[in-house]
Amino acid sequence: MIVYLQLAACKGKTLLIIADAADTVARIKALAYHTLAAEDVHAEAFRVYYKGKSLPEFLTLEDCGLSNTRDHVVELVPVQSLAQAPLQSLSFADNEHAAKLLQQEMHWFSRRARLLHAYRILLFFCIFTSLASLVSFLWYIPMISVLVAGIELVNVPQFSDLGGFTVQMLQSSIAHMDRAKYFNFLWAIAIAAMIALLGLDFGDDCDIVCEEDTYLTLGTYGLLALLFLGTSIVSWWSSFNFRRRAGDLLEPYLLSITNINSRYFAPPGTSRRTPLPTIDELSSRDTLAFVQRIHAFLNESASNCLLLCQLQSVIRLLEVAGGTGQASELAILCLERMLRYLSTHPTLLEHGVVERIQSHLASNPIQAEQPGLTCLVHLCATDQACQHVLKAGTLESLRDIAKGLLPKSNNSLATITSALMRANHYEATSEDVEDCVFLVRCVLQSAPNGDCYNALACLNDLLELHLDEINDATLGRLIISWQALVETSDVEVAILAAQACASFCHHEHGLQVMMQYQMLDSMVSLLRPFLSVDEGMLVAQPFYACVRRLDMEGGLDLDEGAQASLTALRSMIAERLEVADLEGEDMDVMDTSS
Repeated sequence: MIVYLQLAACKGKTLLIIADAADTVARIKALAYHTLAAEDVHAEAFRVYYKGKSLPEFLTLEDCGLSNTRDHVVELVPVQSLAQAPLQSLSFADNEHAAKLLQQEMHWFSRRARLLHAYRILLFFCIFTSLASLVSFLWYIPMISVLVAGIELVNVPQFSDLGGFTVQMLQSSIAHMDRAKYFNFLWAIAIAAMIALLGLDFGDDCDIVCEEDTYLTLGTYGLLALLFLGTSIVSWWSSFNFRRRAGDLLEPYLLSITNINSRYFAPPGTSRRTPLPTIDELSSRDTLAFVQRIHAFLNESASNCLLLCQLQSVIRLLEVAGGTGQASELAILCLERMLRYLSTHPTLLEHGVVERIQSHLASNPIQAEQPGLTCLVHLCATDQACQHVLKAGTLESLRDIAKGLLPKSNNSLATITSALMRANHYEATSEDVEDCVFLVRCVLQSAPNGDCYNALACLNDLLELHLDEINDATLGRLIISWQALVETSDVEVAILAAQACASFCHHEHGLQVMMQYQMLDSMVSLLRPFLSVDEGMLVAQPFYACVRRLDMEGGLDLDEGAQASLTALRSMIAERLEVADLEGEDMDVMDTSS
């Protein structure tokens, strides 16, 4: 089912959660806390209300009347005050603050519990020391103190305010604790009887216990041992039950934003399940309708606060709906919408998400053709997201997907290449650079002018950093691609292509490759049309100066044709400068006449 969480304190904000009826209310609140933290929204303590009634955190959604057969709308109502005053000063200032805050709360709770138990041990030690001193049985003090302290240690606090809500001991745990109290009462009676019997034995001035009293003494001790054993078992059972139930409630709060969906405690009595198993159940009934509801919410609520923790849910739904045509397409569109938001919050991107997205796009290239490319664009929209791609070891997979989709669509491919290049500025290998250059060449040959412009801008940076790592044959093919761009109608793209060539030729290795492929004439012809504009002169002058300097230093072996091309380029530059000087003189004359 889909649960819509409406925030009473933040009008216009709605959280979308894909949930199961077996999920606890505490897990829903944990997801909401993390999402508000990611949105930089100050998350006041709140309680969950459904149809005007507050929902206890330890109950499941099914117990609260929410079923999987329909969607539900619940409201998050802020609590005016927290029971723990020191926690009120903490605010959700950064993306990781939610997990840090709750870990601090848990640490504070554990420390308080340990101090409480220490005080109880000291108290019972003092009480039994006083009683033992009265009856002169000092040798029983250590044993009695340890036994009582062990029994009292299971009396953990009945509740603790964590994050503004109350974790209560469940009724089944309370029942076990009541049984432990009965055993404690019987144990106290047994101890009193043992003391009385031993007192009677020593009251007869018997230095050695008589034979007929030995069995009675041993029996008393045996009864004490059995009672203590029973108390220990029941107390342990109660403590384990409370810890397991409390773990269901506290576990989501102790998880970070990166793995909150990958770990999940199942309800008591069942084994730990895979993340969000209800996707399979829902898809088996009506996958298309389920995806349509999610897609409609994402489209109609673009300004709402999307629950990014549920990104794994959409991906899983996408995988399940892989063979259902329209459902698969809608699922990818949902994924694209959420990735678009992730591109502005790259710290929330998980390695597992990257791998699953790429795996699905690689296995379903036909269905994921257009929206798949869009997903890749948003996946690589920021440097930090690209670093996640690199750390996940999936860069090669991403390039393969881009290459596979290349013949069908070039839209936004330059943006993907741009992101890959930015991510590889400091860690790129020669293979990475070759693959990136291959993508750029594909964009230059067939993509729209806007993509060419982006690709050339990225290529300029790449050549400045990794020119030595590019194969000479690849460089020669790049020059041919640049030369083809001169004929384009987009002046900005053509000038940028010339600038890329000039940057390429500023490097001695680049000039040697140009000489090897006899491309100097092509470079001069490429620069010729742009000498009439200032941008062209900014490119041509440094290029000519660089070539001339290397030639005079003996770094180049120019033949007659290359020398003629350089002479022609020098003449064109000089002519352009003379024209500029003449225009300046004409302006001066006009100013004087006026």
